[in-house]
Amino acid sequence: MIRLNLSLLLLIMNKKKKLIFFLIFILLSNCSFDNKTGVWSGVEKEKRRISELKKEQKQIIDVVDIYLSESIYSKEISVLYDHLLENNNFEEELRNLLIYKKALFNSDFVNESELLETIKPLLKKDTLWKPHGLLLLGDYFVSKGENIKAIEFYQQILSINNLHKNLYDQAKSQLVIIAYE
Repeated sequence: MIRLNLSLLLLIMNKKKKLIFFLIFILLSNCSFDNKTGVWSGVEKEKRRISELKKEQKQIIDVVDIYLSESIYSKEISVLYDHLLENNNFEEELRNLLIYKKALFNSDFVNESELLETIKPLLKKDTLWKPHGLLLLGDYFVSKGENIKAIEFYQQILSINNLHKNLYDQAKSQLVIIAYE
């Protein structure tokens, strides 16, 4: 379903680009300037054609706006993650992966408290995905300009025992970047 929505979205966006190109081409090719007045000839015909094209463009833009609406799209995806988590008996780490992916997806659309609520199950226990969740939260707060909160999450990553070197390096480098800002 997600792939279908993305395919439909790409198709609509592609058609929108073609329509805009078509509109520009029609406007430029049908313009003829009168030497005496310097205005288009066939003004009434042009006005009707432009009006029709504007109506067609508005209909297409309305459909695209529906599919590009962050609230509708993000809610659908979030509902799908909730459905997967509630209606399946996954192994613990796979369940935690789905929670992390939901938080990662939602991080562009939700506020701080919703993101923290989504990722809370990963932070309460030692799991493979806890450092990833902490890194996501740190990056989230850096993007919001809240470096003090970000530092707290990056420091929590550094305090985890047996942490993969890559995650340790990412957290450490983010702390260095924040220090130089």
